[in-house]
Amino acid sequence: MTSNPEIGQSILANGIQTNYHDVGSGQPVLLIHGSGPGVSGWANWRLTIPALSAASRVIVPDMVGFGFSERPAGIRYGLDGWVAQAVGLLDALDIECADIVGNSFGGGLALALAISDSSCVSWVSSAVRSASRSTASRPASSACRSASGRAVASRSCAPRSRALLCWARWAAERSSASG
Repeated sequence: MTSNPEIGQSILANGIQTNYHDVGSGQPVLLIHGSGPGVSGWANWRLTIPALSAASRVIVPDMVGFGFSERPAGIRYGLDGWVAQAVGLLDALDIECADIVGNSFGGGLALALAISDSSCVSWVSSAVRSASRSTASRPASSACRSASGRAVASRSCAPRSRALLCWARWAAERSSASG
């Protein structure tokens, strides 16, 4: 075991040696990190993992090209590959269905995962901020949907407020389902 907290366990997910953290028990929640220099799942979610793992099984991978997951020579980075890696991770961990929470890049990936393989997604919360110059001053584009696809948060508000609204709604739904 390493002393670097960003390095968790390693598993082969769709042919990619994937660094991930697996903490807690209960309904699985897949937390997908954002992008940027030096980003990893641990860096994005380290403050969320302890609270969330008290009631759920929290899975936090480093997507290929980020953190401490393998960077295979000649790999073509793109949404299809990241979705395949996420599905491969769930398969490798024998998880049939999970709640998905994504931040920025991870928010887009969470939505793509829900669209491409909705059978493995029970709930999606994402916060995606547009990086284009023409929309930089607008609020974040955010989606918060249940498995049925109904929007559960649709207010126009600041990115963090909207993400927290999604998170609060998700927590309330999880709490009422287990109680």
